[in-house]
Amino acid sequence: AIAEADDAGAGAGGAAPSLPGGFFDNPQEDPSNRGREVAATNKEQQLREEMDEFNKLVRADIETAKANDAEEIEEEADLSQLQALQEQVQLSKRVDGLHDMRQKALVVAARVAQEVAATKAERAAAAADDGDPGAAPSAAREEEEDDEDDDEDETW
Repeated sequence: AIAEADDAGAGAGGAAPSLPGGFFDNPQEDPSNRGREVAATNKEQQLREEMDEFNKLVRADIETAKANDAEEIEEEADLSQLQALQEQVQLSKRVDGLHDMRQKALVVAARVAQEVAATKAERAAAAADDGDPGAAPSAAREEEEDDEDDDEDETW
């Protein structure tokens, strides 16, 4: 009779009625999960599934944000490069201005040197006319020394 009752119970619902409720609440003990990594509890498994679903929903937003970040980085690099070029142009103009100033200064220095030489020549001629024979040769020596100084200035 007991065997018939077991057979009748097995025929109606199989092994399910003989197992206590919540027997497979622990997914690690569930035979269908053998060989797979599962959570220690149903609650943990539920949290994992919810997290996976959340990640699927957010994945598109994350990819969009990454694309926007990459675009911003590229724009910042372009802006930085543009600023560097503008600074280079400014510095180039400044160097050109300094070269022009140097050329003007050299022209002015040459004129001053010519005027000084002319003044010395006039003084030497005036001194020679006054009868000072020693003044003319010393003036010529001074001109030669000035010419040597001018040659040194041009090498700068």
